Amino acid sequence: MLNVRVRYKNPFSRTDAEDTALYLTELLRLHGHKPDFRFYLIVAENRMFAVGSVEGDEKSERWTVKELNHIRDDEFRPYFLFFSPSPLPQGEYATAMYGGIKGKVEREKSAPLYFYLTGCDLRLTDEQQQAGATKEAVWDVFVVENNDGTATIRPLLSDENAVMVVRTRDLSAHQLSNLLADFVAEVFYA
Repeated sequence: MLNVRVRYKNPFSRTDAEDTALYLTELLRLHGHKPDFRFYLIVAENRMFAVGSVEGDEKSERWTVKELNHIRDDEFRPYFLFFSPSPLPQGEYATAMYGGIKGKVEREKSAPLYFYLTGCDLRLTDEQQQAGATKEAVWDVFVVENNDGTATIRPLLSDENAVMVVRTRDLSAHQLSNLLADFVAEVFYA
């Protein structure tokens, strides 16, 4: 089973880059002891999703991916994330025609949700919104590969050539967080 840790953004962080860097630091500290470990961090408008994260913490909600269909083409970029308590016909169509990821997650604290990660912006009807369907813009997706204390971090949306390689065990949490904040700020604001 694929686990997802969901963390709402900290309203007290000075910047989104700082908030993202703090969460990345926590995730690297949690998974630093594991050889050859990979996870993705999806940064959306109001929350972050650590996909593949198995370690828990008190600030994150745990979701479990129950269904997953990955339909890709060479041009697919995951710019929007949709959630709904029931399947969205326009999400089904968009992922089939243009590529994307769709599935169903079981949440820790409430009912399951259908999700669609698409490259196109879909319009939610009033009925779908009233039923609880939501849309979030994806700011970036970071792929993090941790190999025995050395982390390689790449953004997938904003700058595919940007990469950071850092030996996490050689740095304090504060030093790591500062390095990551600078890197994420370059990615977000470039």
